[in-house]
Amino acid sequence: MTGSVQRGFSVLLVTVATGFIVWKYSAGSDLDRTAFTVVARGSVNPPLFVEGEGTHDSPWSLRIFVRESAPDPKLAPPAVFLGDDLAGIFQSSPPGPVDLAVILKNLQRLGVTKLTTSMVLAWDNPDVLEFFAVEKALTSFDSLVTSAPLSRGVEGSLLPQEFRRASLPMSAVTGDASALPVVNRVPLPGVVLGGEKALAGFSVLESEASSRLLPLMARWDDPQGEHRLLFSSALLAVMQRLDLPLSGMEIRPGEFLRLGPDAPVMPIDSSGYLAIPLRSSSVGFEIAAESLIGADENLFPKDVVPPVVLRDDRTTAGVATRAFSRAIVPAVAVMSSEEGLAPSRQYKRLPQDWEVAILAVVMG
Repeated sequence: MTGSVQRGFSVLLVTVATGFIVWKYSAGSDLDRTAFTVVARGSVNPPLFVEGEGTHDSPWSLRIFVRESAPDPKLAPPAVFLGDDLAGIFQSSPPGPVDLAVILKNLQRLGVTKLTTSMVLAWDNPDVLEFFAVEKALTSFDSLVTSAPLSRGVEGSLLPQEFRRASLPMSAVTGDASALPVVNRVPLPGVVLGGEKALAGFSVLESEASSRLLPLMARWDDPQGEHRLLFSSALLAVMQRLDLPLSGMEIRPGEFLRLGPDAPVMPIDSSGYLAIPLRSSSVGFEIAAESLIGADENLFPKDVVPPVVLRDDRTTAGVATRAFSRAIVPAVAVMSSEEGLAPSRQYKRLPQDWEVAILAVVMG
């Protein structure tokens, strides 16, 4: 009889101790966060994500998107589109490096200081002097984001400096990053990325299947074993607009991407794609590149917000590049705000003395 009592008392002590440890240390843990997310997904349709720390001061809160993302025209950056120049305004048709240098110089003349080019700056057999003219014109902007496709191959290459400046260590990711796309090369030799001040982002991930969703990040694996987190030039354009450092990002694959403290937040899937589809319609102010030549200094409306986006509508650009180029303006508009994101709904914990009392009753 005594042995049975002792065993029962021991079981009770272990149970009480276990319950106390779970209550004391599991709240706010990754396990607690995962459990809360699983329960939330059982009652709310995705996309959704969880914020907070699960504590009394910062309880878990749930955020959901209430509709498909509709770009706000007021947040859309102005777009300058470069077509095939059928009217023969430029030196060559489609426009070449010299023509692009002319466009860039006219943008600077019109007061543009922040530029994002979704156009991939690569040409077949360009003249060295033509390349130099483009590079010189690019360095004159105060802030520059350039674009290039990325892919994955048997043999990788070293990460270009413009991509490196716009990258983060993989340790910046919180949670599981194993599903992020992996790349290791820029498939275009001689692509112009902008030089010492530029930040480069990817336009297309050629090794990934096409998707309605926009990829925002990818993991770079180079031959020396270095792993870096790279970003879409659409996302870099938002950071450029808001003057936010990349180091302030909070990245949780499968949950959300926050651009910085008190900055916009957006849902992302486990592969780092924006978890809401974009409407394909054009928004905001746009103008043909040839209209810049000799244009008045008041060409751009005063209420447009930077950066100016150089869009590639040339038939030589390829289907995927043109699709990205047309998506970047609505993408920047969507990611610059929390439009369509429902207000945060907090799930506060009970007062601590209540939790202790309930724990005592259950353990008793």
